[in-house]
Amino acid sequence: GEGLKVPDDKAITVQWYRENAEKGDLDAQYKLGLLHLTGKGALQDFGEAAKWLRLSAEQGHPQAQFQLGLIYRVGHGVPTDQAQAYKWLNLAAAAGVNQAVLTRNEVMRSLTADQLAQAQKESREWHAKPAKAVKVDEPVATNAGGAAPAVSGEAKAALSVGAPAASSGSSTTSRKN
Repeated sequence: GEGLKVPDDKAITVQWYRENAEKGDLDAQYKLGLLHLTGKGALQDFGEAAKWLRLSAEQGHPQAQFQLGLIYRVGHGVPTDQAQAYKWLNLAAAAGVNQAVLTRNEVMRSLTADQLAQAQKESREWHAKPAKAVKVDEPVATNAGGAAPAVSGEAKAALSVGAPAASSGSSTTSRKN
């Protein structure tokens, strides 16, 4: 099928993303997370951004994994956690997100040997588990940091292009090992 067309009106678009994100659509979760991270088209809210990006990243969305790694690195919407940053950046890099490699390597230098070993173990364990749709559950811890978010160029491009037509149901099983 052709999928659903995303509405043009910003408020309706945000609602459309939210409805589909709550159903477990990883692309809608990613886009909703980006909207809240950048504050373009939705209120800037790092806690909401972290929640939606985590849900999408847990389903294997490489750009969501990259963004989640960045926000753990700087503490937007989550407590700063370099080991978690490394884990998500490592997964994004393994999935082919080139800009995640340099950032992951920078984060790696800030970890102790034990922290690095644990983060790599968590990456391996995550990578080995089967994919499943992740729906809304509990809120993610928030951080009151007020600095500007670290948003990748690809993420900015994804938002500026506008909302693509939703795929017809295949997005919740896109994870590949």
